Amino acid sequence: ALTNANVRDNVTLIRGSMTALHTLPLKPAQHVLAYNAFQYLSSDDEALAAFRGIHALIPAGGCFYIGAVLDQKAFGEFIRTWGLTLQEHNINDRLGRGWCPGHLCKLAEKAGFQPSPLPLLPRSLQLLHRFDYLFKKVG
Repeated sequence: ALTNANVRDNVTLIRGSMTALHTLPLKPAQHVLAYNAFQYLSSDDEALAAFRGIHALIPAGGCFYIGAVLDQKAFGEFIRTWGLTLQEHNINDRLGRGWCPGHLCKLAEKAGFQPSPLPLLPRSLQLLHRFDYLFKKVG
């Protein structure tokens, strides 16, 4: 992903773990995006560590957007399909888990975020098998 990224002046890409953000050379950011990332975290503890690390980066009133979180059923289908592909190529990779709707919100609140409604843009839709979240840092 980093190799193929189209870097812009106001974007910083750093390779590292979402569960160990405190170990990375990161600067505070008003907005943070995690897209197609949370399904690779396999436990509540890992997700909570990611939320807490991101919370530490964002000033009060800042936003954290999580996009494309697969629900458990869709993630199960993804595991079956992608898991077979990984096996065919002898890649031993961890694929994480799917998340129940609302469960990530509870973890985000525990880390100090407040769920915020996502504005629906014209011609946008919420797919039944994936969820997008917007959180604001409180306090």
